[in-house]
Amino acid sequence: MATVLGIDTGSWRTRVAAMDGSFRRFVVAGVAEVGTPEAADRALEGLAELRAADPRWDLAERVAAFPLDGGTVKLVRLPFRDRKAILKALPSEVEAAVPWDLEDMVLGTHVLEATPTGSRTACFIAPRDDVRARVEALQRVGSEPRTLVFDADVLASYSDGGVQAIIDV
Repeated sequence: MATVLGIDTGSWRTRVAAMDGSFRRFVVAGVAEVGTPEAADRALEGLAELRAADPRWDLAERVAAFPLDGGTVKLVRLPFRDRKAILKALPSEVEAAVPWDLEDMVLGTHVLEATPTGSRTACFIAPRDDVRARVEALQRVGSEPRTLVFDADVLASYSDGGVQAIIDV
């Protein structure tokens, strides 16, 4: 049975969800939170405590969330649906829509719809330096993620296509 640790580094609290399973079916085995509003600087460092407390930590695949408020999303319609062609076309499609140079950004994609006549893709865009800083901060506490996702993309997977709202207070 595989274990995946989902790491959400918020502005004042870090949450880790441990999920056990296989074949893309996972069950949440537990959730831990570290940090308080009074100790914002300690939230990420608290991951070292969680790591020491759980022997599965070093065996688990780690996935971290990057906050969408650190980037932006652009919906792109393209006249093709081949994933390689989409990835090749996206940089030129989004370059004029963001305040960063192409070489200074990281692109994440999620094909929302593929039809016989084309595709609609969400392109998540964030400054490369911000993404690098987040990964380096996780590395410093022994929590380097194997995968980095945009938090909004993960939350959107809970939607069935109707009107949805997720409020995190």
